[in-house]
Amino acid sequence: MKRMDHRGFTLIELLVVVTIIGILAGLAVPGINKALNTAKQTADVANVRQLGLILFTLANEENGSFPSGGLEDSGTRTDASSSSQFFMSLLRSKELTEPKLIWGNSAKPKTDVGTTANASLQLTRDNLAFNYVKGLSTSSESQIPLLVSRGAYSTAAEFSQGKTLNANNVWGTQGVVAYTIGNSAIWVKATAKVVKPFYNTDDVDLPSDALLLQD
Repeated sequence: MKRMDHRGFTLIELLVVVTIIGILAGLAVPGINKALNTAKQTADVANVRQLGLILFTLANEENGSFPSGGLEDSGTRTDASSSSQFFMSLLRSKELTEPKLIWGNSAKPKTDVGTTANASLQLTRDNLAFNYVKGLSTSSESQIPLLVSRGAYSTAAEFSQGKTLNANNVWGTQGVVAYTIGNSAIWVKATAKVVKPFYNTDDVDLPSDALLLQD
């Protein structure tokens, strides 16, 4: 009877296969990371659009003025001094019912703010994807952002300048997500770490009481 020769792989052949797999994986990873990053950007834009629509609804109920904070039991509004305080007060008043809308890239989810079991629980800077601009109305210039990526800007006046981004921005130096008064939710990509201005001061007047709420 003829004996079958069951020859296995040599060490060199195995190393060649492993090397090829490593090269293919190395080529695939950047593409996968880019796709994941794009998906996160899309999610942030979708969230900021929904937040903006909620705020527009509240403004239309109050003669066009965007809220300064959540509605208290007395019927007056909280005058928030930070973005975390602003969003927390909206969650407490149930005018914002989806905490996931304020999450985003690098923001840590917190879903039980204002619940009966955690009535004293506070939002922090780390739980927010966006900063809010207080003092605007539905009649403000359409190019002015109402919501913008947390940490990207220090003041509302910087919206009219080419802004150099750094690690304080939730998107680092990649760009910013914004929702403008003109009902536009956008991703603005940075070029060489710089984001182009949202508007020109010769064409747009920023309300004097517009205040970018930070933490």
